[in-house]
Amino acid sequence: HTLKGNALMLGFETIGEHCHVLESFIDESGEPPPSDLRIGLAERIVRLTSVFGSLADAGGARVEIDRRDHARLVEAIIGGRPRAEVLARARGLLLEPIENRFARLSEQAASVAERVSRPRPFVTMACRGIRMDRAKYARLWSSLTHVIRNAVAHGLESPGERLARGKPERGTIRLTAFDRVDTMVIEIADDGRGIDWD
Repeated sequence: HTLKGNALMLGFETIGEHCHVLESFIDESGEPPPSDLRIGLAERIVRLTSVFGSLADAGGARVEIDRRDHARLVEAIIGGRPRAEVLARARGLLLEPIENRFARLSEQAASVAERVSRPRPFVTMACRGIRMDRAKYARLWSSLTHVIRNAVAHGLESPGERLARGKPERGTIRLTAFDRVDTMVIEIADDGRGIDWD
């Protein structure tokens, strides 16, 4: 189910449809799908991986740094900050800006809205220059994709419901990241109807 949703959100219709066939088979029969269906999906994913693998940054050979990060590093050096602090800042530049991941979540929100015939939500982002280890947190971002999908498809009301409640027709999703002591906090919020705990 998650693979289907992620594939469709990213525009990989064929893989999403193949996953739907597998999911329907399991729902209807209560049995695992036959090997030919599973192998067919695996082959599609291998083909896709090989195409995108050749386009990806080979072994993470590039470091992405914006002018603000560069300026902060230069300031620390000129300002005579302790060597350990300067070194920590320089090493931190090898991590991925969380802003990149938030931008992808924003694109996914727009894609889901289009698929479920809802207006594209406003997405606000506050990243505070935080960077993360791409490999270490890969599973987190996969889970947050699911959170975004649910927020758009189930959390935000339809335009008619929103207008009836005195809200703007388009919903808002807020993505926030900040450091708290030795912990990084990521918050995802929307201005939808909230959760019916009952």
